[in-house]
Amino acid sequence: MLQEVASNKLAYMIYNPQTEVLTGIYHGISDIELAMEVFGKVEEFSKKNRISGLVADLRKLSGSFMKVMTHLGTEGYPLLIQNGLKAEAIIVSDDLIIRNLSEKLKDMLIGLGLYCEIFSTPESADIWLDHILKKED
Repeated sequence: MLQEVASNKLAYMIYNPQTEVLTGIYHGISDIELAMEVFGKVEEFSKKNRISGLVADLRKLSGSFMKVMTHLGTEGYPLLIQNGLKAEAIIVSDDLIIRNLSEKLKDMLIGLGLYCEIFSTPESADIWLDHILKKED
């Protein structure tokens, strides 16, 4: 059974306890305050629940999320990694800003020791993430 972890005007975060995957569906214009609100709830959730994989669906997001990446790189992701995070699949549209920022995010995550890939469909992201997480077990 899926569990809602956080929700606001920017994002909807759902967790699958069977797969230990947290999926974030983002929409609208990127907003650092709304993003930090959601990520704060995710960070708290990760202290009590193992999150092995993340799916970030950015297909309906617009604008820059560079400021958010700075926080996530220094605080958010290190906490999630400490609590069991192994991989993230990022789903993007053809939006050049989001695609370029996603490439930077991917490089940052690989630098932190995570598996990370960028996809254009949820199906391909789910297949890849499932394969990576099974390989890690």
